Amino acid sequence: MSHVPQLILALNTTDGEEALHWVRQFSGKISYFKVGLPLFVRYGPDWVREVQKFGEVFLDLKLHDIPDVVSWALKAVLPLKPRWITVHAAGGTQMLRKAAQAVSGTSTQLLAVTVLTSLGPDDSQDLFGRAPQDAVLHLAHLAYEQGIRGIVASGQEVSVLREALGSEIELVVPGFRLQAGPQDDQARVITPEDPRIQQIDYLVVGRVLTHAPDPEEAFNRIQEALQKAGS
Repeated sequence: MSHVPQLILALNTTDGEEALHWVRQFSGKISYFKVGLPLFVRYGPDWVREVQKFGEVFLDLKLHDIPDVVSWALKAVLPLKPRWITVHAAGGTQMLRKAAQAVSGTSTQLLAVTVLTSLGPDDSQDLFGRAPQDAVLHLAHLAYEQGIRGIVASGQEVSVLREALGSEIELVVPGFRLQAGPQDDQARVITPEDPRIQQIDYLVVGRVLTHAPDPEEAFNRIQEALQKAGS
């Protein structure tokens, strides 16, 4: 069965007005907006509520600390009712368990970040003693065993994650490019031609739109490419 992933727009800027410009421009076309640590630290919850007037928020804080601190941090931001919040799976079993308990019974879903898409094979070997695919699978299993059903990984690992964890998990994938070429700070990317694109639930797009000469044209190209890949 064909499948087209939904888009999440990454607000990759430290300027709140610029970010809101992108939110307004793509409101009605994109339903989810990723707010990362720089914007959240600089502008806070009230600014996030402005974004929520136009769509749901993916609060990408990548929490990674001792278990109680992560739990407290999650409880502090849950009143914002974000669609997703990220934690680092590398925080370990106890941290992941506390995080899952903190959001239990709420409308917010945890996403466990596995291996950052900026890390290549050598980086993964240095940090985890494993190739990226093996490290992603190991970290995803840790999160899954604690009841977390959302995983952030690169498009290169989605097939092994689907095979291992099935359709119950939501796969959120950054590092999307329309074609092979400059990857900026991404080491592991995916393009629409890759058949694994159909196994992704949510695709994070940022600079491919916001740095495009014509963002509206880039959006249409992305949609056309994804529809073609899913046909």
